[in-house]
Amino acid sequence: LAEAARTARRRSAFSEAQAHVGRARSQLASIGPGRERDALDLRLELEQGAIAMVTAGWATEAVGASFARSLELARAVGEPAAIVRALFGALGYHLVRGHADRHLELSTALLDAATEADDRSSMLVAQVELGGASFAVGRLAEAEAYYACGLDSYRSGDHDEHVERFGVDFGAFGFAWWSHLSWARGELARARAQSRRAREIAHTRNHPLTRTAADAYAAILYMMIGEPEPAAQMALSARQLSEKFGLRYYEAWSNVVVGWSAARTGNLDGLDTIQASIESLTQAGARRMLPYFLAVYADVSRGLHQPARSARALQQAQATIDDTKEQIWQPEIFRQRAIEMRDEHPLRAEALLQQGEWLAEQMKAQALAARIRSDRRPGQG
Repeated sequence: LAEAARTARRRSAFSEAQAHVGRARSQLASIGPGRERDALDLRLELEQGAIAMVTAGWATEAVGASFARSLELARAVGEPAAIVRALFGALGYHLVRGHADRHLELSTALLDAATEADDRSSMLVAQVELGGASFAVGRLAEAEAYYACGLDSYRSGDHDEHVERFGVDFGAFGFAWWSHLSWARGELARARAQSRRAREIAHTRNHPLTRTAADAYAAILYMMIGEPEPAAQMALSARQLSEKFGLRYYEAWSNVVVGWSAARTGNLDGLDTIQASIESLTQAGARRMLPYFLAVYADVSRGLHQPARSARALQQAQATIDDTKEQIWQPEIFRQRAIEMRDEHPLRAEALLQQGEWLAEQMKAQALAARIRSDRRPGQG
């Protein structure tokens, strides 16, 4: 039954996989206490977590609880490969919940465990995760080094192993994530190339989650650059896959981009689409990139003469950054707050712009610094 669950999960037949896990758990009680039972329990718990992270979303309490228990069992049984899988699941939960410090801590633990086991694939995953953790807290130079080191070891033949152990091809995922870093650093041509590489890897294989993630990240990259048509195209592709395979997390991401593209044309319904997506992510506890999505919502709300919506979104974005420590988006929040107050409080607005530009420069986030400079009025700065 455990093997049947694994096979069904790899084929993206998640309901079938869950049914196999449930039947296996009902029979587990017939096995007496001991290492054999613990090893089977561990195997089922890892499958349960892997299924839940796709169907319910990375940020759900079920995912966090499943991988926390998996880690306890793996350490008790003494299975290095299972420890790596459990660490990966646990850090993914904290990543999407927006727990930047905990994600960084677990990513470091994963790299240590992978290095000790001389496990190349796990070291690649750990380096990519450390890149993501460093990006979130605004350490862009460190993130660049981690991505470069990890993805240098990626091989096209790694796909099956990655999907089996980590649920997604980390070559595609890593290059997609790296593209956002390159955008923030002001390297647009490189960001586009990395996004194309991610999609090429993903679409060479017929693995739904990998394809969906690559398309969703591409959609957000185009939104960051400010190109509505390709952004909407990628978002609709990701949304179609998300709806077909029940990938709720990326469905919400996709709808943010779809709503943004519509709102850019003056369609107020686009604002409602973004708001509904943000509420869906918030209710699921998924706060990674939430400050950026709120900043997007605030920006288009202001453009559509909805100042109250914009103000609320910026307040929520700042509160989320304060709680999650996802500092990469702080300069953008400073920029938009300055725009809102500069007519009535020009000196306070200028102070925020200066603070945002300084922070962006410290992070090496040239794209964010350039946006702040472009919003300064003649004579400022």
